[in-house]
Amino acid sequence: MSRSDLGLPEDWSRVAYWLDYKGPVGPAPVIDDSIFKVKCPELPTLVRYDTEPPASFWKSFPSTSLPLKATTKLNPGVLARILCKQRHLLTPTQHQRGIKVVDYLTNGAPSCQKSPALPATFCKNAKSAVKNGKEVTDMLGFFVKSGYVAGPFSSPPLKEFRVNSLLAVEQDTKVRPCLNVSLPKDCSFNDNVDECKV
Repeated sequence: MSRSDLGLPEDWSRVAYWLDYKGPVGPAPVIDDSIFKVKCPELPTLVRYDTEPPASFWKSFPSTSLPLKATTKLNPGVLARILCKQRHLLTPTQHQRGIKVVDYLTNGAPSCQKSPALPATFCKNAKSAVKNGKEVTDMLGFFVKSGYVAGPFSSPPLKEFRVNSLLAVEQDTKVRPCLNVSLPKDCSFNDNVDECKV
């Protein structure tokens, strides 16, 4: 039986980190509403976050179009100039890695997938995302408003469109939404990663 059969990562260093962890343990922190900073005050609070919101909700939700090419808030040209100017301080490997980062920021990074296209899927959000629906929705609105995320879409904007499950990680002063790319089992983004290309 392998570690993955037990639901553990194959990377032993990750497992070792969990075993050697000396930080605080205990129940998940309770998010204090007085500490939580709302980023999208224009969004109405819903009664429930496990059902389709009314049409009026989407009128106040921000919108960002799907970009036609890779986009970033960073300036790859500035990074390229710094790499050129400071090349004498870098090893050949470090310089090559920097050039690769500039290329990824300009043209998009590869996802290192084994097969070119996974089938379309629609995964339900985790219970933690529903439980923290107000905070997760606020953060998603902020991501869309900031241009980090495109949407919302009333229908799939691309062929073979995949809707991954969201989960929520509760932290001291915020709830961090995370995309679960390990679902659906045996047909997930992570299942399709070519580890030799990573």
